[in-house]
Amino acid sequence: MLPDYFEFTLPTKLIYGIGILDSIEDTVAKFKIMNLIVLYPQPTDVEKFKADYAAHIKLFHQKTGIPLDVKPYTVTRFLPGSDGNPPYYQMFTMPFDSPEALNEAMSSEGMQEVAADANRISTGGAPTILIGKLS
Repeated sequence: MLPDYFEFTLPTKLIYGIGILDSIEDTVAKFKIMNLIVLYPQPTDVEKFKADYAAHIKLFHQKTGIPLDVKPYTVTRFLPGSDGNPPYYQMFTMPFDSPEALNEAMSSEGMQEVAADANRISTGGAPTILIGKLS
């Protein structure tokens, strides 16, 4: 059973809290739609990568002007499975409002420096950079 503040009236209205939406598109339009994903391969020295990555994240914050206590991204560290370590050690994901916002950020001088640093710290090979669109 759903709590009192959460109920559905199908097919056209969604009531959540005090907000009423005419369509799901109204909701989705308010969320970030593009993701920058950086996959780091297994490093040759995990402890060194962790230290380098901490400095890399500080550089990211410095170059983007995002305060250190604000984290508009997620970092996922992959765990070994029954077959051993996965091909990737860690994933950085950051959402953007639009393809234009992503392109603007990625083409900035500061982000170019951050990208070069990502290559420097990725001792297991070059990081894989993916762009994804929520569907």
